[in-house]
Amino acid sequence: MGAEPDVTGARGGQSTPGRRALGQLGAVWMLGSALLTTAIPALAPLLFVGWGAVLVGLLVVVVLGVGLLRLIARSTASVTVLGTRPGLWALLVLVGGLALARLAWRWTDEVGLGVSSDATLTLLLGGVPYVLVAGLLLRGWRPRLAAGLALVGLLGLGLVALARSGPDEVTERLRYATQDHRTAYVVEVPGYRPVDPAYGGALGGGEFAPADLAAVPPARHVNVIAGPVVGDARGSVASRTSTPPRRSRVAPPNRVGRSIFAGSSSTDTR
Repeated sequence: MGAEPDVTGARGGQSTPGRRALGQLGAVWMLGSALLTTAIPALAPLLFVGWGAVLVGLLVVVVLGVGLLRLIARSTASVTVLGTRPGLWALLVLVGGLALARLAWRWTDEVGLGVSSDATLTLLLGGVPYVLVAGLLLRGWRPRLAAGLALVGLLGLGLVALARSGPDEVTERLRYATQDHRTAYVVEVPGYRPVDPAYGGALGGGEFAPADLAAVPPARHVNVIAGPVVGDARGSVASRTSTPPRRSRVAPPNRVGRSIFAGSSSTDTR
């Protein structure tokens, strides 16, 4: 494409294509920052009204944003490749900018920058995604190349920062489950089946039970009952013989000691 002729500015001076392009990008940046800091946060109180109110508010924001971007595109039509289609230009800048802004918010939150929770940083950086999309639609290969390189560089920087920001998802899940990665395993024990069948009927990582329930011996219980002391103060135990037990005197009510076992047969419970 040939060089564009200069157009007369509002004050009668000469306005070059470079200045018009900078004016377009500056207007897009201010509009993008206003959307992220004012328009979209204003939708949050509508959640208390209902999702219908949120949808209506979102529709109003989209229509207002597209209308303002369309006005910018019409006033700077000579510096964009979609100068004859300002509606399409506005839609691409709005949708592409919102998608990049959402991605950038997630990345900055993951690496600990906290842009989404800082109004000043959001005001300064919120319009950058929209500027990058608008820069890809400028006339001339130089501004498009610069916008493309900036976009690719920011995406690559975000991926590197995200990879070095902390542990991976598996480590986070193990930490949340209070488990160690070295003990996270599943095994198969012949003759046994896992109590938790999360990994199938054979593999398990926790408790196992015999596969043949009939081979499990019945549970045996021994009850120990405490009672009053019968015997002398030393708590002597009756002789474990087959002869009848001898009569022992009863301890006074206020004396305590150990209980005794008495009977005509052996009481060994071993």
